[in-house]
Amino acid sequence: MDIKTNSTPGNSPNSFALFQLSFRPFFLSAGLFAVLSISYWMLIYLFNYELSLSGMSTSQWHAHEMVYGYGMAVLAGFLLTAAKNWTGVQTLHGKLLMLLFASWALARGLLFSGSAYLPLAAFFDLLFGLGMTIALAHPIVKVKQWKQLALVIKIALLVVFNGLL
Repeated sequence: MDIKTNSTPGNSPNSFALFQLSFRPFFLSAGLFAVLSISYWMLIYLFNYELSLSGMSTSQWHAHEMVYGYGMAVLAGFLLTAAKNWTGVQTLHGKLLMLLFASWALARGLLFSGSAYLPLAAFFDLLFGLGMTIALAHPIVKVKQWKQLALVIKIALLVVFNGLL
């Protein structure tokens, strides 16, 4: 009996699956990030824990991380997986997906430390947004699904707004 799987081309059934589809690392990390950031926020809010911030309040930090940390991870996981289904074109996977995910994760980790590494966190955050925009645009442009470009433009606008903060 021959069992067929929905594996990504070029991947053996024994390969590490986390970075083969975009929703896997981003949905998993969004869930973990939500638990960690809400716990951290509770320390700040209920127990007056001091987050070393300059140039922004703890409420601004929290709002930024919910939109650009949690929200963008969920959008990346969903849109990059959906684009593959819409277009039939393979989206980021393997090492390129790892790099995109690493830029998101580095920005989140640096922002948990307060504003000491804010320029570096902003660099990785904007790098993630730019990478996500390009990764989403590639399959859509390749198969000329022009109406889907509205999503690419919306993600690009989120990246621009993040840069302005």
